[in-house]
Order: sequence, then C-alpha cells, then structure tokens
Amino acid sequence: VWYANGELMDSTIYAVPKLAGERLCKALAARNFAARTGPSFVAIRIGWCQPGVNAAMTLNAAGTPTKSACGAEIKGVVPADLQAADSLRDVPLLNHWFRSMWLSNQDFAHVFDRGLHAVLPNEACGFVLAHGMSANEGMRWDLTETIEVLGYTPQDDVQAALRAAS
Repeated sequence: VWYANGELMDSTIYAVPKLAGERLCKALAARNFAARTGPSFVAIRIGWCQPGVNAAMTLNAAGTPTKSACGAEIKGVVPADLQAADSLRDVPLLNHWFRSMWLSNQDFAHVFDRGLHAVLPNEACGFVLAHGMSANEGMRWDLTETIEVLGYTPQDDVQAALRAAS
C-alpha cells in the first residue's frame, strides 16, 4: 500500500489474481508434463511499465507519466504547481523501487517473444516463472533464470537512461 497523487494505491487486488493464475498454470503444466501431452507455460512477472513511450524519467508509483515529466524533472526542477500532482517525486526510496522494476518497451517485446518461443528444459516440468524487467543497475530481482531458460537478453537500464537524459 502506498500513496500516489494523494490517492491510496493497494496492490492486493492485483496480486491475488496474479498469484492464483501463476499457481493454476503451474498445476496445469505439471499435469500436462506427467501425461506427456499439452502445452507448457511461461508466467512472466512484468516489471514497471507505462502506457505509450514508457520513458525512464517519467516513472512513478502511479504507473502513468505525469505533467512534470515534460522536461522539468530532467533539469532537476519540478514547478511548485506540479509538485502536488505526484507526491512520490520527493521520495527517493520509492522512486528507486519503482524505477528498478522498469521494463522498457524494447525489452517488453523481447521477453514476451522469448517466452512464446522458449523450449523449456525437462527439469522445469512444463512451467517457468520469469521476471520481466530491463537490466536495471542495482535492482533486487534476479533475471538469471529468465536469461538462461528463455534466452532473454535485456538491453536497457533505467539508470543509464536517466543519466543520458540529464
């Protein structure tokens, strides 16, 4: 639970069906694997994306670009009338958390392409849970299995994109 734009954001309504879907796919994969028939499943836990351009410098807890993303933040200045529009811009820890989950549009397309075309190893028993994030410097999530099993090669890094924009 966190606040964005003065509004309480609760991820429970998102997390419960996500976890249920992952468990259902894992159970179906196990059944199919044992019967040696049916599809395998790749569940991709998508990082933090925004609609449209999905620029690193506009990421925030609300999940959508804000008015202050039009260039002021790149210069390190957010006009006073826009500061209230996104209350999390002044909270470096939360910005780091959401930015470290960034999945660029290019990497988004690539991880799904790899998930659709992957041939899962027998030890996966027909199911892989993969993290879909860009190669973000300092992130907490491990992309090793996603890279090794799916052949995913993320190209983008939120920190590099932020440095390039400043």
